[in-house]
Amino acid sequence: MTGEQARHAQRIVEWRESLATMGDAQFFELIRMYLGELKSPFNKQNLIEELSSFLRKPDNKRKIAELLSESDIEVVSAVKFISEATPRKIADFFCGKFTFSKLYERILNLEERLVLYKHGDFLFVNPHLDETLSTIATKSVLAWESCVEKENTKEGFRLSPELLLAFAAFVSENGDICKADGSFKKRAAADIEARFQCGQAPIKRLKDAFENMSILVTNSSGSLSVDMPRFRSFAHLPEALQYAYIAVSSLGRFSRRMLVQQAKLLIEVLLSVRTGFTKENMIRTMYLATENTRRDGGEEAFGATGRFASILQRARKTEAEAESDGQKENAFDEMKRTGCVFSSFERLFDSALELGLLRIRGIDCDKNDIFAPISGIGDLLAPPSGTERKVLSIDAAFSAMVFPGRPLIALIDLANILELRKFDTAVSFEITKKSVTRAFNAGMTEEKISEVLSDACMHELPQNIAVSLDDWRNSFSSVSLFRGYVLRVSEEKIPLVTKNPALAPLIAETLAPGIFLINAESDAQAARLIAESGLDFIGKVRTAEKSDGAAEFPVFRARMIEGCGEKKCGNITSVEERKAHFDKMREILDSMDITKEERECLLFRINRKIVLDESQLKAESVKFAKIEAGGMDFTGKVHIIEQAVTDKCPIEITFASEESSGVESVSGIPSGTEKSDDDVRVSMRISGSDDIRTFSISQATKVRRIYDTAFRR
Repeated sequence: MTGEQARHAQRIVEWRESLATMGDAQFFELIRMYLGELKSPFNKQNLIEELSSFLRKPDNKRKIAELLSESDIEVVSAVKFISEATPRKIADFFCGKFTFSKLYERILNLEERLVLYKHGDFLFVNPHLDETLSTIATKSVLAWESCVEKENTKEGFRLSPELLLAFAAFVSENGDICKADGSFKKRAAADIEARFQCGQAPIKRLKDAFENMSILVTNSSGSLSVDMPRFRSFAHLPEALQYAYIAVSSLGRFSRRMLVQQAKLLIEVLLSVRTGFTKENMIRTMYLATENTRRDGGEEAFGATGRFASILQRARKTEAEAESDGQKENAFDEMKRTGCVFSSFERLFDSALELGLLRIRGIDCDKNDIFAPISGIGDLLAPPSGTERKVLSIDAAFSAMVFPGRPLIALIDLANILELRKFDTAVSFEITKKSVTRAFNAGMTEEKISEVLSDACMHELPQNIAVSLDDWRNSFSSVSLFRGYVLRVSEEKIPLVTKNPALAPLIAETLAPGIFLINAESDAQAARLIAESGLDFIGKVRTAEKSDGAAEFPVFRARMIEGCGEKKCGNITSVEERKAHFDKMREILDSMDITKEERECLLFRINRKIVLDESQLKAESVKFAKIEAGGMDFTGKVHIIEQAVTDKCPIEITFASEESSGVESVSGIPSGTEKSDDDVRVSMRISGSDDIRTFSISQATKVRRIYDTAFRR
């Protein structure tokens, strides 16, 4: 037996268990509806086997499927593809399409039609119908791609390496741009509008994302600055992953696991789109994608080597540590339990749209906007390439233009050298004394600056650039303000330091003979450098080390979501064909010589779409019960009500109206009776409301039991 066959067999067992644990009234009513009259003596397990035989007949399975409406198939598909399905969970998925009460009613109807069953707290599709429903209950019924009626040819904003460079340069130049609440200051907002053609909204999202990923940090004065080592780690990611992390992180600060899973979800949805989705279907696709598999964020996706592979290795290690801490659960499960998953997906959709990962491709025949991803999203999953392309143009007036073609990792050093002028169709910068001084402050030498510019430039650097760099370097070096770690050694041990391969490269300045400024960022780094030097006569700084930030940006494998495609009607039959079947059943019922009660019960079954053929229209299948009493038959009225209380069935009470000479009828489910000396009063929850009213049975002119599904009891 294969794994699939074993699972199917287990589901058959669970379906049989669900029948065996039903209340007797519910179970026997179901048996009568499909197998007819119950003959004593009977055995519950034998009856379940007879019902299984009924369902194994191809004609019966085909007829059950043929009588499913489009809405029925949508609900069945949702139960099939949503794990741990409950009425509330299904209602959340169809929010705006069905009210909860109508959806609950439809689920009850599908249970009594043997399409769905409940096992424990969850809903499942009847395993006997798996093959029959396989071609009609599909994901494309729930979320389908739309045909574009009218194309949108307008190109919109999108993220690019040039934008990230421009933003980093802008923040490096203008750190004091935010108020205490994170919004832009008035002057900064005006500056952003003037320099960035896209306006404030995408830049605000970019700022929030970089802050939440700790690429932007707030210093003691409240200004923002770029953490270049962390930015460099981020730039090593494939371009698509960079943009997905930005879209997710713009919404808030997430745990590493949640960040990875949301970014992966977004990429997989974008990869799966061919023509386009409406917003509703895009969000539904996100939901269905989370049902596919548990996600692992640290897979080696591209077979990379070298530095890129080392990032993947660190990511895998961190992911394994997370799993060992008991974090294997899909991070979306908690969101689904709390009911906030769809609002979260809508925010993610809005973020992707505003950042240009999604665009409005056009409209469909119903004038709904159709959304599709930016072109070439799959190509952006490859590791950064094209680092040798020349994309920089510098003129003698110190103006610089950066053109597309280089990945972010090959542009990142320019953020410390260039000053942003305008981000438009082309990105214009300027090389100024202020921007070059910023590069010197970041630890870049004159030679390094020249190397970075030359490496990206399409032509030789203008001579006046080299002259100005030398002048600015002399000016910068004339006065120095140091901040760092001072190492003092005796004269005889100076050579041990200056010739030490671990320490010598990190001597930023010789302040005096035997006094060195060490280029270290923290106590932990200084202690590590001393340990690596092997000089045991130097005291150690004892403090905890900081972890490598590169592991905070893991690479994951993304793949297309199965089941996305054009909408399939799903229905085997048309509305007219289904109507013709039930009209035929009603005609047969009209021709039968049966009692009023039997006719009403069988008609109720036809209207509930339970009757597959005329063999189910048997008077013997109706359990005898008095359903109506009136006038002076006080005992009959009490009996009907008490039976309805037991069965939790609705009743209709008719009594003389106090406001007119006519009569008034009220329906609802009775909850109990209270006897007095000369009367019995019934408490009843009124249909369509939560109101509970009490009525006198002696004053009722008629009491009538209303046929209702046994599954509601």
